[in-house]
Amino acid sequence: MKFLPDNPQQRHRLQRFFMAVSAAALVLLLLFFMHAGALIDGQVMLNTFAASLLLVAAFFVLLRSDLNLRAKDPSLTQPMILTSTLVMLYVIDNAPEARSLLVLIYLVPFLFGVLRLSILQMCCVATLFIVAYAWILFRDIAILMATEATYQLHLQLWITASVFFWFALFAGYVGRLRKRAADAKTRLESALIQVQKMVSYDELTGLYSRRHILDILAREKGRSDRSGRGFCLLAIDLDHFKTINDSFGHAMGDATLRKFAEIAMPILRPSDMLARFGGEEFLLVGLDTDAQGAAAVGERIRSTIDSMQVPGLPAHHRVTVSIGVAEFVPGESTGDVLRRADMALYAAKQGGRNRVEIAPVGALAGNPSSPGPVVAPPQ
Repeated sequence: MKFLPDNPQQRHRLQRFFMAVSAAALVLLLLFFMHAGALIDGQVMLNTFAASLLLVAAFFVLLRSDLNLRAKDPSLTQPMILTSTLVMLYVIDNAPEARSLLVLIYLVPFLFGVLRLSILQMCCVATLFIVAYAWILFRDIAILMATEATYQLHLQLWITASVFFWFALFAGYVGRLRKRAADAKTRLESALIQVQKMVSYDELTGLYSRRHILDILAREKGRSDRSGRGFCLLAIDLDHFKTINDSFGHAMGDATLRKFAEIAMPILRPSDMLARFGGEEFLLVGLDTDAQGAAAVGERIRSTIDSMQVPGLPAHHRVTVSIGVAEFVPGESTGDVLRRADMALYAAKQGGRNRVEIAPVGALAGNPSSPGPVVAPPQ
């Protein structure tokens, strides 16, 4: 079994618990020095050490076994502070000569509540301590029956109560600020995820966005330049899409785009990345494939879309796509491979649409000497 859990939240709670253990160790060290100065009895010191060790072991088992997840507050901060309060009250009750110092030492575990407890919870802990401390003092007053000592004990009680309630309010306020900051951080992270999603995905089709696919393209170009890993681009365009918008409305056009994405995605390999590049044009990045392999993927898309039925669109109105394929050549720019894919797409349009064409290497826009696109073989 690992010492720290894999669950990030449980790991954080356990790390906070170790902070509490270090605070308890500091308190025990101070008590030991007081024992060395004859302010605390040896048996009291032994009992305190044993109780602290037992509580540390018990809370560690609860946290490490995930039993703490059944509690309303899985961090168990309040039970830890309450048990440490009871231990300190035991020492205070049995070390009358050191009470003023022990009250000061108790602030160490008490202020640990600032990490999780609310103002009300901190005040409840402070009330428990003050009521028990008052009972100890008034019991001593009844025993002493001395006017001067009575006044001093009353003064000690009211000063202690005032200080602890002020610390409770202040610590609770700080804790509330921490909670607000944590909530604000959570909201900010959620907003950032949402913004990232909006930037990376097309809202209409759920495919990658133009910006994101261009980032992917730049990344894959860098990998290919370094390792020779091949990839291809497929420029895909819905034929006569303007006719759908003009004849049946933009809502039907949007439905057609969504249907294309729905139909095309299951055809692709897990490594293929499809994006809406703009309007009715899509861009597919196919990894670890050559032009013939990419053209085969394009042909599967073309033939499947050719038989696609869009709800609300007349059955006689066929939706087809034209596809241009360009294989990346190491050393060329992303703009070059995009232009070659676009040239092949244009050739598919000029060749009658509803077809796949491959751009030969070296076929760049504005270069009339370059050979024209090659029609993909029938599949």
